[in-house]
Amino acid sequence: MSLSDLKKKISKLLEEDEEFRYFVASKVGLLEILERFRKYDEKFNKILEEIRELRLRANEHDRKFNEILARLDEHDRKFNEILARLDEHDRKFNEILAEIQEIRTAVDRLAISLEDEAIEVISYLLENRYGIKVDLDTLYEDGIEINIYGATDNLCVVGETAVRLGIAKVRELIKKVKFLRRRMPHYLRDNVILVLYGAKIMPKTVNEASKYRIWVVTATKELTPMNKLGITEIDTFKL
Repeated sequence: MSLSDLKKKISKLLEEDEEFRYFVASKVGLLEILERFRKYDEKFNKILEEIRELRLRANEHDRKFNEILARLDEHDRKFNEILARLDEHDRKFNEILAEIQEIRTAVDRLAISLEDEAIEVISYLLENRYGIKVDLDTLYEDGIEINIYGATDNLCVVGETAVRLGIAKVRELIKKVKFLRRRMPHYLRDNVILVLYGAKIMPKTVNEASKYRIWVVTATKELTPMNKLGITEIDTFKL
């Protein structure tokens, strides 16, 4: 058999006979190489599977991370809305404070002008209706303020003013005159005229003032009679 025929026969056997192929491979060391390749394929497939698993996990992590980012964005949006609302509230609050300050300023001006008006009206009534001439002013002494005060040798006038004259003003006037009686008796005289002057006077205030014989006056009328109280009468006042 020629070498050419031998090669053809061997080639045919390699193509058709699996046992022969393994036999030849074992003889030339290919079987061990193929086995290594098979193991390498198995390891490579495991590595590919692990990579796929890692990719799946990474994708899941990315999804969760994106969800967290979306929640944070939503929280930021809501937080910015809250900040915007707080800014709006601050703006409105500052506007309210400014309005309150304007009202206080207006009330203070009104109170000052009301005191001047009260002094003018009461001075006029005392002189022209009752024949009592006395210089009236505001008294500031030892932490106490009395809106209307004036004195002659045997008579003094003690009074308070308010835009809206309530029962509280009656009690305030009584407390102040009793304070003078205890702490500053030199401001009082044998005869005391207690007076309240207001722009708006409640009916209950008039009734309460009458109990203490307080003279209640507005710009246009006298709501209670003018009375001269004896200095000792003040000691009988109870609140």
